[in-house]
Amino acid sequence: MVAIPTSHISELPLHDAEFVSISISYEVNNSSQAIIRVIFHPDEDPAPLIPFGVNGRRVEFTIDLNSIQIDDVAGINAGVQTLDGWKIVHDSARDEQSPASKFTQHRLTFSSGSVYNIAARQVHVANW
Repeated sequence: MVAIPTSHISELPLHDAEFVSISISYEVNNSSQAIIRVIFHPDEDPAPLIPFGVNGRRVEFTIDLNSIQIDDVAGINAGVQTLDGWKIVHDSARDEQSPASKFTQHRLTFSSGSVYNIAARQVHVANW
């Protein structure tokens, strides 16, 4: 498992990746995590993942959480749920209040209309 810089998230071949699962663990010692598993679409170029040791289409993202908000829970649709995008959200009001914030806001959107808003300390990537 390798940490992936926030600046590289938008370069990942995530469009139309098949969403497999999300697992969330909350611990009292602030080690809460979300593990998101996807299968990259065969038409996507895996090259951006090679520097992080990922060499296949089955990829697991481990996200060190601060918080997570899920709107329209994934899976309440017919057919395969796919990831439409993963964006870094910049909130100028939050950034002004806490310019040295340890958390980055991530927004994951899915084919069903589901949206995951995640405040993360770090994102790791690996094959599964």
